[in-house]
Amino acid sequence: MILVKRSFLYHISFGKFKKEGVIITRSIKEYDGSVTVEMALVFPIVVFVVVSIMMMSFYMSDLVCVRTKIYEFGILYGKENTTEEELKIKLQKDLKNQMIVANLKSVSVKRMDHKMKMSVSIGYDFKYFVIKKQDTINADIVSENSKEYLIRQKVIIDAVKDIK
Repeated sequence: MILVKRSFLYHISFGKFKKEGVIITRSIKEYDGSVTVEMALVFPIVVFVVVSIMMMSFYMSDLVCVRTKIYEFGILYGKENTTEEELKIKLQKDLKNQMIVANLKSVSVKRMDHKMKMSVSIGYDFKYFVIKKQDTINADIVSENSKEYLIRQKVIIDAVKDIK
């Protein structure tokens, strides 16, 4: 913006146009209120879209966090002699500290002979825009001594050999 002195009045110049050697400036008084009205209508929509994308990306981050935490707990505590209830309490505590926008609904842990089944249900309530979502993440962790574990490892090794 350039201040131009014209007949003892100061005008704010938003653009200069040359027409046959004469500099024409538009002053702030020449603009109507259409820019203000457009911004009043467009800006809230843009803010809504940006905030919604950010919140959903935080929720997706929480989903990834929960999934990795389940497998981490399955690997770390699968070999130990911790009870299902102790493992459930540890997992709940850890997940509540890790999540950004999601709410922890339920956690279940079941031990079998050579397998551990874990299930976590999380929800997302975005109160301002009435968006509600709920997901359940299930994981089956097999112990290293089981036949199923050896079959999975064999399939992975064969797939890697085929890639090379």
